Amino acid sequence: MALAEARGVKKAKVLPVSAPFHSPLMRPARERLAPLLADAAFGAPAPPVVTNIDAAPALTGEAARNALARQVDGPVRWTESIQWMVGEGVEAFVEVGPGNVLTGLGRRIEKDARWFALPKPEALDKLLAEI
Repeated sequence: MALAEARGVKKAKVLPVSAPFHSPLMRPARERLAPLLADAAFGAPAPPVVTNIDAAPALTGEAARNALARQVDGPVRWTESIQWMVGEGVEAFVEVGPGNVLTGLGRRIEKDARWFALPKPEALDKLLAEI
C-alpha cells in the first residue's frame, strides 16, 4: 500500500478477504481446479449464466467449464457484465447470500435497475412482495 501511495495512487485499502482471488497469485488454485472441472459433467446453463471473466453469457457446458477455471485467477469484469445484461433488457438484479456488496456496486453502475439483496432465505417473501 505504501508503494502504491508513493506512486500516486489516491486510495489504497487492505481488503478483508481470505485469499488473493481473481489475481495471478491464484494460478496454482486454477491449475488444481482444472482437472476436477474436466471430470465434471456440464450441461448448457439454463438460463444462460453471464460470466464475470467474459462479461458475456456461457451458452454451452464447455463454455461454462472454461469460464469457471479462468475466473479463479482472471480479472472480474463486473461493470461490463452488468452493462451487457442491461443492454439485453435486464431490469432487476438479486444478490443471493450474506451481505450486499454487489448490490451496492451495481447501483453505482446502473441506477435505473432495481437491486435487491437476499441475505437469508426468510428475505425471499419480502423480495417477492416487492417485485
